[in-house]
Amino acid sequence: MEVVGTSVDGVGVFIVCSWHGVATVRLALIVHTTLQLLFPLTAGSGARDSARLEFLIAGDIIRTVVVAPTLQNVVVLD
Repeated sequence: MEVVGTSVDGVGVFIVCSWHGVATVRLALIVHTTLQLLFPLTAGSGARDSARLEFLIAGDIIRTVVVAPTLQNVVVLD
């Protein structure tokens, strides 16, 4: 009976490990598909963020040089 019990335990471990492997592969496919779907939406976001930052920096420079050209304001930019 001990051999039968050990065999049943072995089959149970094999089934659990097999299903974990299947679940891992399915998760990897879902993540891959999701990234492929999201990539076109986020591809241009870096350029947009860069343009926003450039406008913010340009605004700071214009305010510093045109509005109040003091040494303290110029040092703040650095």
